[in-house]
Amino acid sequence: MNFKYILFLIIAFSSFAKSNTILAIVGSEVITSFDLSLYDKKTSTKEERLKILNLLIEEKIENNQIKKLGIEPTNESIIKELRAIALKNNITIEELQKNPNFNLILEQLKNNLRKIAFRQLVSQDLLNKNDYPDSEIKNIYKLWMHDIKQKTYIDIYEEKL
Repeated sequence: MNFKYILFLIIAFSSFAKSNTILAIVGSEVITSFDLSLYDKKTSTKEERLKILNLLIEEKIENNQIKKLGIEPTNESIIKELRAIALKNNITIEELQKNPNFNLILEQLKNNLRKIAFRQLVSQDLLNKNDYPDSEIKNIYKLWMHDIKQKTYIDIYEEKL
């Protein structure tokens, strides 16, 4: 499907859903006022909403990179984390699986494991290519993310914040 056609459909649809205004376009995905409201429960300043929007933009970029690289958690890592969650809550894995929100918990767990694996992969790749001290990994990741952000089509509608 053509990117302009998709963009047209998104914008046309948004005009019917005023309460769900498009705040930013990241690549071929949108961030809406609804997305922002999930993180911003209280009334905040435009500057605070812009900070949250930038975090959502980085999250979209990171998720796109994860999909692009095909990063998936191993069954072993999922089971290990489920055991840790069950242990922390003094329940068995079977009791955890009976939780009505188990599928949501499992999907969030998988997303977190994907992000951890992605960040480790990027950090390791950067360390292999350069002679950075371990203490600089977090800053290097931020610089890498900034570089990816610069290469991604991003359009922010600040006036709608």
